Amino acid sequence: SYIANAKNYSFIFFGFGSDTADSLASMLHTPDRSKNRGFVNRGGYSNPKMDDLLNTALMTLDDAEREKMLQDAVKLAIDDVGMIPLHFQMNVWAHRKGLRYTPRTDEQTFGYMVRKAS
Repeated sequence: SYIANAKNYSFIFFGFGSDTADSLASMLHTPDRSKNRGFVNRGGYSNPKMDDLLNTALMTLDDAEREKMLQDAVKLAIDDVGMIPLHFQMNVWAHRKGLRYTPRTDEQTFGYMVRKAS
């Protein structure tokens, strides 16, 4: 099992390279194994309003509507102190002249995505 699951710590630093409903539900939803929600919610944060918001966002197909729900979820988490953002990761990619690379929002970098600049 993952060592953080033991919750034998007073502080944890972690992050996700994604801003999807899935990642927010894993971090901010009340832990619930049966629904596969809150599995990295190490602090045990629980708010029924957050759970409802995330469950609805996970079922919403309209991109703009879902994005608004996710923004509301993040605002709720910060206002409710469900998480305390202490660090915002800044990624930097460098390459030689004549190449082009578009970074992924999940922070993964794949060499096959490097292209010749046009």
